[in-house]
Amino acid sequence: MAPTTLPGVKTETSPYGRDCDKTGYPTKGPEMVAAVAPEGAYVARGTVANPRQLKGFIKKALENQIAGNGISFVECLSGCPTNWRTNAKQTWEYIEKDMAQYFNVGELRVPQAKEG
Repeated sequence: MAPTTLPGVKTETSPYGRDCDKTGYPTKGPEMVAAVAPEGAYVARGTVANPRQLKGFIKKALENQIAGNGISFVECLSGCPTNWRTNAKQTWEYIEKDMAQYFNVGELRVPQAKEG
């Protein structure tokens, strides 16, 4: 089971599915970082199902670091077809629908433009 394993999902270490009463709910890393990050932080979540968008988030995160604005944090949702026991089509559908529905994809914190 991983921090992002959804409720009820079966894995090698949770063969009966994730029981949130026993193991807690999936961790929403970007939301936690965005809640405590200082001004200038860039926080986003993308998915391998949309590589163009994910690449844009990573680029913005790196540019934010280079500019010295503050921390950058990008979470990437990806698949694990072996442990999910899914084929390629099922894996992409799971990432695009189930994971992206639970873990909101997008930018959570964007630094304000500096007045100069």
